[in-house]
Amino acid sequence: MDPNVNLDEEEDEGKDMDKRGLVTYATAIGSLMYATLATHPDITYAVQRLAQFTKNPWLKHWTAVK
Repeated sequence: MDPNVNLDEEEDEGKDMDKRGLVTYATAIGSLMYATLATHPDITYAVQRLAQFTKNPWLKHWTAVK
């Protein structure tokens, strides 16, 4: 996770994801959560931080997931 990215700022207002994107984001977060439990505990903090934005992710959150 890039320490220079501020996930809390809403600087890119108007660039929220559509409904289809929300499902994709939530699915990706779920897959990453499974990975943290099964094999990669080193990414737990980053996944937890990104999971906070599952209800209303912005494009910068999706970029961070990728």
